[in-house]
Order: sequence, then structure tokens, then C-alpha cells
Amino acid sequence: MLKKVILIFLSVILLLLSGCADRKEIDDYAYVIAAGIDKADGEKYKFTVSLANVNAIGESKGGTNGITNVSAVATDFYSALDIINNTVSKKMNLSHTKLIIFSADTARNGIKNFTDSFVRELKIRPGTIVAVSENCGDYLENLSPVLEINPEKYFKEIFETDNTNYSVRSYLSDFFYASNGADKTMVLPFLGVMGENALEKSDAGENENPLGENDFDINQLPIKAKNKAMISGIAYFSGDKMVAGGTLHENIYHLLMTKSAKKTAYAVKTDGEILAVLLSEFRKPEINVKCGENPKIGINLFLDCETVYLPDKVSEKLGSDGLEKFVSEDLKKNLKSYLSKTSTFLKTDTENFSRYAKRNFLTQKAWDEYGWAEKYKNAEFDVNVEVNVAKFGVLKDNINDSKK
Repeated sequence: MLKKVILIFLSVILLLLSGCADRKEIDDYAYVIAAGIDKADGEKYKFTVSLANVNAIGESKGGTNGITNVSAVATDFYSALDIINNTVSKKMNLSHTKLIIFSADTARNGIKNFTDSFVRELKIRPGTIVAVSENCGDYLENLSPVLEINPEKYFKEIFETDNTNYSVRSYLSDFFYASNGADKTMVLPFLGVMGENALEKSDAGENENPLGENDFDINQLPIKAKNKAMISGIAYFSGDKMVAGGTLHENIYHLLMTKSAKKTAYAVKTDGEILAVLLSEFRKPEINVKCGENPKIGINLFLDCETVYLPDKVSEKLGSDGLEKFVSEDLKKNLKSYLSKTSTFLKTDTENFSRYAKRNFLTQKAWDEYGWAEKYKNAEFDVNVEVNVAKFGVLKDNINDSKK
């Protein structure tokens, strides 16, 4: 009996010891929080991974906030990870990856093979953010999060919350379904480095559709910041291939028509003066599509407009009644210009009007025979913007009325 007890006791000890042998602590892993994919020579790519050092997070040593960037050149991402593991003492862990960036050169050639492989990797979450940059390595090297001790949370706050007005939500799972389908089109955030070429002029469609009068060049922004990595625009896709880049204001127009806009600043120029307002939606947009030889698309936007900067000259010229019409007409003009660029020049349905067009057809066969992708480039747009101006300060006509 005693022998049996001793054997059982020894067996339990052995089981406990063997169970601890494979156990790993949190700091035994190198957590990949972001990855960049740049085109290299031949069929190879330069892969850059941003590793979070859990022991250094919050200490801001060397201004890195616990982030270390390591690069390797390989044919695929997982081979690059094996190469990087030869220089890093910890095993790579992809379960906390929040951002995957593709260079513009890579994106122009198509990124479906990459996104499909990432979806198959169970450790990479479907909610991982996908973006584009001229140079992914430069963006990650210039990334230095401020006011945030956790770099993983920084990406969540920048790309997933209401903290920035210039970011479209672009998740890996959404891009996977869009690139493998026939109807839905994606736009991704375009990331850049302050003071460098964040967006190539050719991507912005300089010849066909230059920067609007309300747009600004990201390289001329008077910003001084420790973190030089920023959102600089949007990237337009057709299927899995990037076809062009867009400015920050084009991003706003896209968000307005896709029911994703938040309160954002908007500047309107008149007679050399600047009228600054804050726009926000008080009702969701109304969109109607009629499918004839040329699709006719009606768009009604409903916006609240807070006047935050109103020069006397503009106030005297427009008065309280003229402000609403002036802002409305300016938005209509710029929205039509934006839609002309995406439909006629880029030939891509960035607003996914196809989901409204499908309602005109009873069967999938009838919809397929209509040929939306070909018809959309000749679409006609009727844009209406209802603007309710909340008037701040004293307007010229208010003063005149009070004297009567």
C-alpha cells in the first residue's frame, strides 16, 4: 500500500514538472504590434516588424516607448519572421498585431496573396487594421507615440475610435471579403511621415483632378511633434490593387457619404477670406440609385455647421441667411468634383453605391447582366446638401436688425 502511495506521489510530481517545462511567461515572447511590407529587388519584399518590449513600455527609453523595429528581406512574411528570430532572443507572437501596412508599390501590384495568408493565420485577428504608405519602414521608424504608454493601445486610439477625423476604418476581414468579391470596394488609410513625401503627386491624380482649393499639402503643415508618423490621406482600391491616393479632404467627402463622418473642421474661401466651420451629420445621408444606360445617383446630406471663424468682411457679405447657402454650395461643388474623380478618372465605386443599385433588380442574373462596374464610370450625380448653421458671435445683419 505504501509503495502505491509513493508511486502515485512521484507520478503527480513528474506531471507537474513536465507541465511547467513548456510554460512561457509574458516576457518570453516578442509581440509584433505592427508590420510593414515594402517592395524589394526581384520577387522579394522587405518586411519590417515593430516589436513591443513589455519590460520597457512606459519608460520611453531613447524615445521609443518600448518599440523596436527589425527588418528582413524575404519572399514571404513567415520566412521573414524566421530570419528575424535569428537576431531576436524571443519567439515572435502575432496575437497582438494591430496594424499591417503595405507600401504603395506593393499595393499597386495587388495584395490579395498577403491578406489571404494573414486571414489563414489564426493568431492574426480579423480586426487588424490595414493601411498603405509610400515607405512602410520609414513610417514605423518615425513612429513615436505620445500621451500613450502602450503602443498597441495607440493604434487602437488612432484608427478605431473618434479621436481622429481623417481615418477610415479598414479591417483585414473587410478587405479580404472585398478583394474576393465582385461588388464591394475598399479605401484604406494612407500613412506618411511629416515633412516627407507622404503622398506622391501622381497618386493624387494631379493631371486629371488636382488638389481642391480647400485641400492642403501634408508636407506644408506647420506642425512640430515628436511623433512624425501620421495619417496623410486615403488609398483608393479596385479589387486588391491600389489605383490612386487621395487627400485628407477627399477622405472627409468619403466619410460624409458613407455615414462615417465625425465632427470635423472645414474651411471655405471667399474673396481672400477664410470661413472656418465644424461639420457634423444630424441625419444619415439619403442615397437613391436609378439604373438606366447611365446610372443616376441622388445624394442628400444633412449637416449641422458650427461657425467657429467668421471674418467681418464675410459676415457683412453673406449675413445669416447667406451662410447656409454658401457652405452648402461649396460642399456640393467639392463633392461633385470628388465623385467625378472616383467614377470617371479612377473608375472605381469607392462609396459602394452598388448596394443601392442592386435594389433595382429582382435576380442576381439580371444584376450581373447590367454590368455595374462598366456603367458606373458614366454615372450622373445629383448632390444636395442641407446645412443648418449654428451662428456664433455677432453677424452684421443681426446688428442692423437690432437698430431698427
